Amino acid sequence: MAAGGCLILGKELYDKMQWLGFSDKENLLMVDPKNISGFQEVLEVALKEDKFRESLKQKARQLSEKVEHFDRYIDGIIQLYEEVLNSSS
Repeated sequence: MAAGGCLILGKELYDKMQWLGFSDKENLLMVDPKNISGFQEVLEVALKEDKFRESLKQKARQLSEKVEHFDRYIDGIIQLYEEVLNSSS
């Protein structure tokens, strides 16, 4: 989401993550992975509907900025690099 991609989630994960603000056809596309034809339709929409896809991507990015904690990721990466550098000394 933070990278600005069109997020497609399986139904089970979508159901678990809805509390974060995920909304089908608003900031992501939800699929039933057991329904192959439905999955194909969602992929076709994501590929063919430029304006809709761009809207999903923009809204997903906005949601990502609200719910993801990039400082934690950055701190973790810094800590990992420091550990690698210190272990090789």
